[in-house]
Amino acid sequence: MGKCANSALFCNFKSFSPKKFVMLYAQYKNIQYTFNQLADLLSAVDEKEYSKNITQITGSSIGKHVRHCIEVLENLTVGLDTANVSYDRRKRNPLYETSPLAARDKIFELLGKLEQMDEDKIIELAYLIDPTTGLEEKTTTNLKREFLYVQDHTIHHMAIIKLYAECFLQSIFLPEEFGVALSTLQFQKTIGISDAQSKSSES
Repeated sequence: MGKCANSALFCNFKSFSPKKFVMLYAQYKNIQYTFNQLADLLSAVDEKEYSKNITQITGSSIGKHVRHCIEVLENLTVGLDTANVSYDRRKRNPLYETSPLAARDKIFELLGKLEQMDEDKIIELAYLIDPTTGLEEKTTTNLKREFLYVQDHTIHHMAIIKLYAECFLQSIFLPEEFGVALSTLQFQKTIGISDAQSKSSES
């Protein structure tokens, strides 16, 4: 699991108003939990399976999906130091797609850096418009909005990883909530409660 202690996180965020602290803390914990699930996978997966192509057509692998998620998170943490974020200007470090342990260590490093972020900072987000010319546009955003993006983006890639792992990596156990959106988890919980109530009324 991750190395970010709740007490340390509280100390870093305690200067915020109670409402701001609760909201940012909850979003941080969601991201921390999601990336800790990835870290648990990285601790268990074989290095060859990690870097093995999922399909010959796309040349994708578990490692490439993880590397992509790490570098999106890295671009957020690095960009927040200057209040300028771009998810398109990724370094694409091949080490993170071939070494699960290096990827895991990077996840822990980035989660630690996220503890230091300032919710009130206005962020300028650059995004690519034309891949041929490199034309970019910019807009303003904030940390809570970007937390939400990184969370949803990571879960999307984890869903792809889970599909491959369940089909081809029989030795790897992934929790049911791995790669599942928060709204889907909420819906599943609601359905489960409804089913339980229905069965109770029938008995």
